[in-house]
Amino acid sequence: MRIDCSGNEVTLDGRLEELSKRYNIPIKELNSYPIVCELKEKGFE
Repeated sequence: MRIDCSGNEVTLDGRLEELSKRYNIPIKELNSYPIVCELKEKGFE
């Protein structure tokens, strides 16, 4: 989750934004996934 499609290190929020655009899924839906919430709670950003 911390590496974008070009191999660059990105923040978790940056990666979610990229995935949202790529797959045309609203970012709010991506943020609701339990694993994403858990990672953010553990400090992965």
